[in-house]
Amino acid sequence: LRRVGRVIQGLIVLVWSLVLLDVEWTPLKAALVPVMVIGGGLIFSAGVGVGGGVPVLGAGGSGGAHAVTYGGEHPLPVPPGVFCAGPGGGGGVRG
Repeated sequence: LRRVGRVIQGLIVLVWSLVLLDVEWTPLKAALVPVMVIGGGLIFSAGVGVGGGVPVLGAGGSGGAHAVTYGGEHPLPVPPGVFCAGPGGGGGVRG
């Protein structure tokens, strides 16, 4: 449902901007609009493909693709105290 909302939001902005633009529409200009939308999708897909190829070609592991794809969305989903001994010296998975 979240992805559908993103598509609908993009379509609303596209229609709104096309209505407000002061352009003399010709058949060629009207045909160029879907070409630009498809081209933008291809450019985004190429970026995702590069993000997936970076770990394969580089020595960074999957962190490179994760950084490109998700950015800072979830920088630290688990508190550090779970994996290491806290200030009290105990607890944690490895503690």
